[in-house]
Amino acid sequence: MATVAKLLMLDTWRKPVSRNEVEVYRAVPFHPRILKFQELSDFEDYLVLQYHPKGDLWSYLIEEKPSLTTRISWALEIAEGITHLHYNSVVWADAHLRNILVTEDLHVVLADFAYSIINPEPLHWFTTRPPPIFTCPIGYYGSPNTHVDIFGCGVMLFALLTTRFPWTADLLPSDAEQELATQKHFIQQFDTIDNDSLRECFGPVVENCFNVVYATGEELFTALKTACDKWATSGALLAFALD
Repeated sequence: MATVAKLLMLDTWRKPVSRNEVEVYRAVPFHPRILKFQELSDFEDYLVLQYHPKGDLWSYLIEEKPSLTTRISWALEIAEGITHLHYNSVVWADAHLRNILVTEDLHVVLADFAYSIINPEPLHWFTTRPPPIFTCPIGYYGSPNTHVDIFGCGVMLFALLTTRFPWTADLLPSDAEQELATQKHFIQQFDTIDNDSLRECFGPVVENCFNVVYATGEELFTALKTACDKWATSGALLAFALD
């Protein structure tokens, strides 16, 4: 996550206050896929948030190598969280794997809303960006402001399915590799899933994220849920082989 100071206190931790993040938490009702905000500290200089010792999803994927079945379930949970943000007129605007935490019971929650935008104006210019590999090409003028979240979710979905980022070999791309991938994205060249069965089920969803076909998290969630159901029936046996 962005620069934070972790002062642990039982099952909570403290993060230096961002007024924007406070406003986002006030605008978004509690949801199990959103990091729980407990309160402001006594002097209102820290946000008190729920603590998840398993850390961020990017690190967890590299260190623990969870099964494909688990990774697919997390992709759906991420889309569920983005759906909740968009339903409450919030654009996350910082969608990447470091800003997702793994819970003790192996679910995921979206976190870090310091750069999120509440009810942005049409053609809002986003002044901050996630890491390069997650950055949406700037050419989507006229698209809903949610396009930055949809594209970032597409990159995360690709990574969860393939254990690598687009146009790279793994989940630890160098800055140069990220820059090369970003350049390809800016000229509308998008990577595809290697595995035939996974590509058949999830390829259209990934492609639609990269091309920002979905206007909201809800549209993405619905399409991804359909793909997950298809995978559950047609790809269950293969899942055991790929796990």
